[in-house]
Amino acid sequence: MEIRNTTNIMNRSIRAEQRYKSANRGVVSAEVTRENHHEISQLLTSIKQTSEELLKAVEAVLSRNIYSYPDITLAITQSMRDENIQLPHENLSSREFEIFRLIATGLTVKEIAFQLNLSDKTVSTYLRRIRDKTKLSSHVQIARYALQNGIT
Repeated sequence: MEIRNTTNIMNRSIRAEQRYKSANRGVVSAEVTRENHHEISQLLTSIKQTSEELLKAVEAVLSRNIYSYPDITLAITQSMRDENIQLPHENLSSREFEIFRLIATGLTVKEIAFQLNLSDKTVSTYLRRIRDKTKLSSHVQIARYALQNGIT
């Protein structure tokens, strides 16, 4: 059974290679079977769509316009949209970010106050601002967020 499957796979592989070589010479041939009917149908649809896109590109260039393949246009648009989105921590002031990082390392408000030579109340005010801006409500959430975003 295994030898027969291997032979079938090899035969399909050889036929696929022959079709590929023929296609590169401008000749398309295919053996349509029940097993590959769907694949051949998809291939023909793909060839038709590619031909239509090529025609659109040629027409655009001949009209002195710019043509961009739809998938590329979508990727560029998405990339530009992603670049304009700021992460919550990017809206923090430098002092808020400093305290944010210290909280993420596990320090308490008192330890941060001592380390930065600030009052507990001042650090608590910064912590409230950090929570308002980032929508993170606990030290654990801040630490998890920092870890996920590579903030140390």
